Amino acid sequence: MSYYEIIIACVAMTNLMLTLLSLRASHTKAATARLDAMETRLHGRLTAHDEELAVLTAAVKAAVSQDHLAKMYRDINTLSAQVHVLVGEQRQMNDNLRQLLAQQLRH
Repeated sequence: MSYYEIIIACVAMTNLMLTLLSLRASHTKAATARLDAMETRLHGRLTAHDEELAVLTAAVKAAVSQDHLAKMYRDINTLSAQVHVLVGEQRQMNDNLRQLLAQQLRH
């Protein structure tokens, strides 16, 4: 092989290597672009999930819990007992008024 043929072979090999490197670089750029797009979509979805979780957390804090219901039932039972006492006192007052009226009518 002559020097000329060796130089041609080296140039051809260099050309092949540069082509392969260029192809590899374009694939890397495409992969990077796809990863960037996927990262942007994922970031958007995570932001939406964060907002939804914030709304749900606020709703849970404002929601009626078992403790709230238990307190309401205790308050209702207390009011019911007070109403029953008042009804009994009213009946007693009605009975007393009837007796007074009956005594007044007899005299």
